[in-house]
Amino acid sequence: MNPSTYFKNDFIDTMRLSRRLFSEERHHRLSDLSERFGIKGDVEHRALSDVMKANQCYDYMKNYAKNSGILFESLYPLHKGGVRASDIAATTSQFDETTAIFGKVFVFTGTLQRMIRKDAMQLVVNMGGKCGDGVTKDTNYLVLGNNDYCSSIKDGKSSKQKKAEKYKASGMDIEIISENVFYEMISENS
Repeated sequence: MNPSTYFKNDFIDTMRLSRRLFSEERHHRLSDLSERFGIKGDVEHRALSDVMKANQCYDYMKNYAKNSGILFESLYPLHKGGVRASDIAATTSQFDETTAIFGKVFVFTGTLQRMIRKDAMQLVVNMGGKCGDGVTKDTNYLVLGNNDYCSSIKDGKSSKQKKAEKYKASGMDIEIISENVFYEMISENS
């Protein structure tokens, strides 16, 4: 397994994971998950039994995400606020300055389907681009991921997307692109 795909946190919260995967469900307690997934345990509220059930629920949700085409690692950010642009450093000092990525500022919003955000940001900086945490007047590209799992979005657009649209409407040099267009840019310029 690629080391960048390991979880960086020191715990897995099955309740939080269930809320992200099954937002339509009302309850996400261990007893609810065990019943929903058909997982039986020896005794309720005994440490070993609860640990074994929690592990089986975790395995069930991991398989569910895989079979549903959801990048499982994207459900758990590296820290509470997600990946910070300042955490990403280029692994090379040799850049092709003629690419469309070089010197441009990329910001990501939503959940990427093909890779975790940290890896996408790493691609950008390794090509001489820059990443930002939020949309500013310096942002050149906003890459739109999937917002289906974000409970704070009410009208289908993230605050980053709304801000980028405002800047674009005022004539600023910013493009709002899909995740697929981003991958096309990367492949054309690598």
